[in-house]
Amino acid sequence: MTCGAHARTLDTCTQADLDRALASANFSTKATLRPFLQWAMRTSRMPGLRLPPHIDRPVRLITQDQRVALIRRIHHGEQMEPIDRVLALLVLLYAQPLARIQHLRIDDITHDEAGQMLMRIGDPPVPVPPPFDALIQHYVTSRANVMTATNPASQWLFPGRRAGQPLQINSMRLRLTNLGIPNLPSRSRAIRELLRQAPPAVVAGMLHYTPSAAEQIATEYGATWKHYARSDRQPRQPPLLSQ
Repeated sequence: MTCGAHARTLDTCTQADLDRALASANFSTKATLRPFLQWAMRTSRMPGLRLPPHIDRPVRLITQDQRVALIRRIHHGEQMEPIDRVLALLVLLYAQPLARIQHLRIDDITHDEAGQMLMRIGDPPVPVPPPFDALIQHYVTSRANVMTATNPASQWLFPGRRAGQPLQINSMRLRLTNLGIPNLPSRSRAIRELLRQAPPAVVAGMLHYTPSAAEQIATEYGATWKHYARSDRQPRQPPLLSQ
């Protein structure tokens, strides 16, 4: 039995491995996996890691219209803090779980030869088109918590207050809540809409979801790709970036 996308054995599974595995699993898989993980920890077959709170039923998604409205509000949110806007866009545009957002680094943001901003969430990196590239670039040059004596050279995209540590997940969740953005319902809607506009294998690679999870979500959502034909090898942009 392995743990996470990096095929670690249970006894070497880390918290990051567990977070990645659970972030990419759908509701039914999590319901089956959770008792097994509890048993493995209780019997010392794997380290005593932290499981997320149990959810009794699938999360109710926001609608696509609500998602688009939130994206537009974040885009035009001149009075919002840059960190809040970038956090929100990573959830609303790229369906990223907070455990993954937490570990993004400055060098995960690059540019191709044509000057297109890329973000290394998965493989290949996902493009960040205008106007969102300017928003992210502004945030990178004005990150909080890097102007103190304890954290002057932090490479985390979202530095925390403690030296060498990224921003805590609870702090990220609170920021989204203060913006009126429900984290899990927004992310769940985002991944489903992404899977309507690109094949599961493409979405899984670019957004660091497991192919099996992306396939299952696409099947449950009724997304089919018989009409899909790639004209080149360039990665498709995630949906809504041009709206």
